[in-house]
Amino acid sequence: MKILLPYYDNSLDKIDMTIFLKDFASGGAEWFCKKLYNSYKNEIELFLLETEDVQSRSKKQEIIKKIKLKAEEVNADIMISNFSNGCITGASMMDIPIPIMYINHAVSPMMSSVVHQLSLKQNNHSVFLVNEYQKNYYDAYSKRLKQTLIDFDGYVEPSYVEGIKPKLQDNPEYDCITVGRCNPDTKKPYLLKSLLKNTNYKTLLMTNISNLKSNIKFDKMYQYYLKNKHWDNCLYDLSHTEVLNQMLNGKSYFMTCPVECFPITGLEALSRGLPLIINTVFESDGRPSKRVGYKEPSHGANCWALSKNHYVNINQNSSEELINAIENFKNIDRQEISDSIWETYTHKRWKSLLDNAIDKTIENFKNKSSLS
Repeated sequence: MKILLPYYDNSLDKIDMTIFLKDFASGGAEWFCKKLYNSYKNEIELFLLETEDVQSRSKKQEIIKKIKLKAEEVNADIMISNFSNGCITGASMMDIPIPIMYINHAVSPMMSSVVHQLSLKQNNHSVFLVNEYQKNYYDAYSKRLKQTLIDFDGYVEPSYVEGIKPKLQDNPEYDCITVGRCNPDTKKPYLLKSLLKNTNYKTLLMTNISNLKSNIKFDKMYQYYLKNKHWDNCLYDLSHTEVLNQMLNGKSYFMTCPVECFPITGLEALSRGLPLIINTVFESDGRPSKRVGYKEPSHGANCWALSKNHYVNINQNSSEELINAIENFKNIDRQEISDSIWETYTHKRWKSLLDNAIDKTIENFKNKSSLS
């Protein structure tokens, strides 16, 4: 089997294999691609795209042509992508003679996201999600837009625990930790610091700023950093391995972004014994917001924890509830959390889900195409 994997990274203008293989990823979608590549190395043909080209309307048709030619050149059996850009999921790609397996990592409010996913399904391709939080969102969104509900093909998990299970520290230094891109619109990592600014809690923040100063398109993020660089205990531009090691220094983990879908950092925190405190979009009466149809789960990270005792959803940006959660988690059995995660989220489980999704995508494409 040959898998074609188109890849780009919004944080970079250009990318090559040296950059791709580094122990760093700007986000969960990018990290998933690395794991996919490492797990199917002998079967994957990686097709690196430049971000500038992907975002340029004038070049999208050229990119689509290149992807189709590459699929033919390597005799690909399937194309897998978790990027929603139109050059991969748009109408002009729908006549590619191999099945597209699209893995949606997001909850996008754009109408185009629904249109793209419906188009994929109508053309015998597949659309997989990473959890039920997304399905609730897209079902509710489609109903409000009076669109046909998307017939999703199932779920895959975007990550698994890897490496050697670490020994937990008896007396971690930090009351709460967070990790996130230096983005004031989505991740908002400095929110942990600002919500606890009038307390004595010791917190650790990890984010990346190495590419912000030199690139004008990241100026907003750089200004966000400049406004917040005064906070203590902030670590910048760490490798993935270093981030995981630092997580062992914490007692709890704050997920600052309220609209994440199965965020990979949530799994990593749990694997280090950290219970999750999840910043969540609720209505004033405590119910989930209308855009997820008042259904549980309220956040993608709810789905990682194997016990409801290992996470808590707090009202968005509530200092009081964040403080209460930190206090309530002080004496939790962190070893129990870590053990349960390492026993469950194995590479074997992850790859089995992917293998089944790939088989289903290819089989459905062949069957439906033969009936067309």
